[in-house]
Amino acid sequence: MKEGGEDQVKLGTLEKLVDLSAGAGHLLLAAYGILQRQTAPDSARLHFRADGLVYSSRGKIAGGSFPLIGYEIDPTMALAGWTLLRLSGLDSPEIECCDVLGSDFEQRFARGEIPKADIVLANPPFGNLVNRKYLGEQLQKIDTELTEVLFFERLLDVLRDGGRAAVLVPDGLLRNKTRAALSLRERLMCANQVRAIVSLPSGVFLPYTNTKTSLIIFSRGGRTSSPVWCYRVSRDGFALTARRTEQASDSDLWDLRAQYALALDLPAPIWVPGLLSAQDWRRFREELHPELASSGYVAPLIEEQIETRGFGKRARSERTANVSAVEVRERSRPTRWYASPDEIASHAYNLCAETYAPHVEPEEERIDVAQLAREIREIEKQRREAEASLAAMLSQLYPDLREAIEAAYLPRGEDGAPLGTNDH
Repeated sequence: MKEGGEDQVKLGTLEKLVDLSAGAGHLLLAAYGILQRQTAPDSARLHFRADGLVYSSRGKIAGGSFPLIGYEIDPTMALAGWTLLRLSGLDSPEIECCDVLGSDFEQRFARGEIPKADIVLANPPFGNLVNRKYLGEQLQKIDTELTEVLFFERLLDVLRDGGRAAVLVPDGLLRNKTRAALSLRERLMCANQVRAIVSLPSGVFLPYTNTKTSLIIFSRGGRTSSPVWCYRVSRDGFALTARRTEQASDSDLWDLRAQYALALDLPAPIWVPGLLSAQDWRRFREELHPELASSGYVAPLIEEQIETRGFGKRARSERTANVSAVEVRERSRPTRWYASPDEIASHAYNLCAETYAPHVEPEEERIDVAQLAREIREIEKQRREAEASLAAMLSQLYPDLREAIEAAYLPRGEDGAPLGTNDH
């Protein structure tokens, strides 16, 4: 799930957006898709992938130079990211090969050569340890060598006051009680404004890792004084298996975007303008579907189609998902709730959304005794028919043993005669 946070921080076309661990450029590409949609003409034909990434039927809505900057330590990945963005229409992709945890980046940042960012998207590496001698001076003061903690600390330095961030982190960072992790979470709550926590299912990063992760959305500076909005994603539009096959209509990400906009009183999600006007969006949420605040579940109606790209031997088929309409269904399970700052503080600043999920008693399973009896009789009938068929086959193969076979496989009445298979 690489395209989860970019729609939640509401990008501006002149804001500087940074990815501190750009990898192959997928988060930057997702952000570029949002900017494309915001600058696309109303007549543009738009399609959406299962995860909500937007693109046109022509493969490119509008080129341009948007302030998107990526940093990546691996030269091969940096080149792959640059190529991906360039082929996707960005005129001058900016992905720099450097170590954001190292002293060179830290010194350049201190001299002002690297400006602060308005928005930071990050999916930093986690579960790895960094040799402290390679860290910048400021990071060496932190009592940890875990990459996820160090990247988060660097992110807080790079983000300007009032800037916004969406960061994917392992749940272990959000709940363990090591000194560095606890200090980071306390700093997040007491010196920043945590807006939302999105719990993601295990498997979203398969086949690479099955680690459970969450998306943290916050603003730099201030203090978290309002309840933190929490959402549980159970399905992300792809099978939670190693193959990660696309399942376009089986996704909570559409509802996540709509509910996030409602909860924080934001403009409509990126996919709504093509379906509903601003006026219709207000009517949609206030008049037509007031239950959105309680039990409504937003689900777009998706039309899948196959498009052929390229020519000759290079032609390839690509399945696309086009949103044709939006419907509101009854929510079958709780997926969103709030956690108060005091409650979070009382749990050692645990930022796992599931910690504060409302307890729901499982529905009592009702057993239809009559139906169960009918099913038992049917199974018994099928068993007798199978045994009779087996007895007939064995009797043909071994006629001398017919009586013994029938005695073994066919039920008998009080007179000792076989009952056959038609009795009830």
